[in-house]
Amino acid sequence: STVSRMRAAGVDAKAMLAGNNAWTAFNAVGDLFVPGPTGTNVNDLRAMLIR
Repeated sequence: STVSRMRAAGVDAKAMLAGNNAWTAFNAVGDLFVPGPTGTNVNDLRAMLIR
């Protein structure tokens, strides 16, 4: 449904993909992922060794 909503908002999804412009494309339809305090969209890894 994201691409359909982009089309309805006047956003050309293929052009945005080709131009590496995900921010504009997803922001236009309210699907933009904004990361939290880490500033990244990947998980933080914490490892503990318990003997």
